[in-house]
Amino acid sequence: MSDRSVYPIPVWRRWDLSIDEEGTEVETLPEKQFFELCPVPFLPGDALFEDVAKRPDISFAPLAVRMVLRHIPTIVLFATLAVVVEAELRSDVIGVSTVLQGMHVAPLLFFALVWGGITAVFIKSGIVPRDTFLKAVIIASLGGALALGTMYEAYYTFSSSVPNGGSPHVSYMASTLLVSLVAGMFAYDLLLKGENMFSKLGKTNIFDEERYEAFKTELAADLEEGVAGVRYGYLFAGLFLLNFISIWSVNGPVGLGLVSGLVFTLLIDFVLLVGVFQFLIGITGLRRIMRGQFTVEGVTLEPTYLPYHPDGHAGFGDIGRCAMQINVIMIIVGVFYVWRAYFAGLRNFPTLPDPAFVPFYADLLGITSVVGSQGYEWVIWGSNYLLPIVAYLLVVSFWFYYTFWEIHKRMVKGKKDTILAKQSDNREMVRVTHPVRSGDDPRGDDELPVGEYTDRDPWQSLYEAPEWPINTRKLAWIVSGNAFPVLFSIPTLLPELAVI
Repeated sequence: MSDRSVYPIPVWRRWDLSIDEEGTEVETLPEKQFFELCPVPFLPGDALFEDVAKRPDISFAPLAVRMVLRHIPTIVLFATLAVVVEAELRSDVIGVSTVLQGMHVAPLLFFALVWGGITAVFIKSGIVPRDTFLKAVIIASLGGALALGTMYEAYYTFSSSVPNGGSPHVSYMASTLLVSLVAGMFAYDLLLKGENMFSKLGKTNIFDEERYEAFKTELAADLEEGVAGVRYGYLFAGLFLLNFISIWSVNGPVGLGLVSGLVFTLLIDFVLLVGVFQFLIGITGLRRIMRGQFTVEGVTLEPTYLPYHPDGHAGFGDIGRCAMQINVIMIIVGVFYVWRAYFAGLRNFPTLPDPAFVPFYADLLGITSVVGSQGYEWVIWGSNYLLPIVAYLLVVSFWFYYTFWEIHKRMVKGKKDTILAKQSDNREMVRVTHPVRSGDDPRGDDELPVGEYTDRDPWQSLYEAPEWPINTRKLAWIVSGNAFPVLFSIPTLLPELAVI
């Protein structure tokens, strides 16, 4: 039996920022800022690969997926350059040069020189480390440029007098690139923290550490299972994307038809689906131990409710933080899917007998002959723009039930059992120390119904013990945040309102 009386350590932290000494976490390096979550390889201070020697026992993502998430800013940067260059080489796509033709170059150069000087002053003065400041400038500049492109996409879509949004514009890819940058950085941070949490959850004192080690060994094996050496996550992502490859071959992911945009979208969606599948395995395992469905040599592994745990959530705080960060990523992706359905869906709404634009790679699959079918266009449009929203609703519902609600039920049960156990012990003590006297209630305090006034002290404070793994205000934010994409999608479902 492990010693659970030792001070519990917080496990919701990046494992690459923790230093272990003889199995005990003795120091944690300063937390990184948001723009420092992922490295930029061409800066000297950033390593290309993770420190494998420090990697914990649980690994949710294989090497290829880890590399994509770790270097998501660099991948987004080069993908942006590829999209811009390909758009310039294509005669049927409006590129950046067309937008810049009506702009004055002199003011842009002036502001570029001014801000370049400001950057040089900050670096030379030593106020902030050079690599840190340069990374902040690179990430902020890339994100700012993509944000401007996303706003221009909305402006171009509504200002065009040509049906279906006019000629394809390079800004159509800006929102995809922007969301991939932001959500990808959050996802890599989640990966490192989630692996550390699942690897060290036995040290939080709500689980028996020795029994949890047996569960951790089984979970690590489940995450690496597959067919012929190929993980189930890869198989799931590949089969799922086959549906959209055929759909996007007709009109592209956002109606742009650039090969670079298609390749980038497929890469990001593949990584997203693999990550979702792997975390589903982890959440399924977590649900098993939350419900007491995992046994070690006939003994059940289940969490202990600790009402005065220092995390303020009865020992479940780190699990709640993990669920919270995953939900933040889902909200970002959900808003993007609604944005995509609203603007790209409006541009490509099948109102004409023939589509306004068909990418050249549709010929490769030999499906251009059926493009003129109005019914076929409706199927393509609905599958491309509405199906992801429906999938988002299903995933959000599943996620909320299997995480927050399951943990809430377990905490409520633990709280109730703790109160009943303390009341029972108190009644037994009263029975021994205060026997029934002549003229008193013959039942005695220990025989009165549970919940009588005699059960008030000294356990009254337990009624105020936490029942949720996160702050209830954050929980309200999660519910409203998940509801926003749903409400915002109503104009998409009714195109007449979208036109207004």
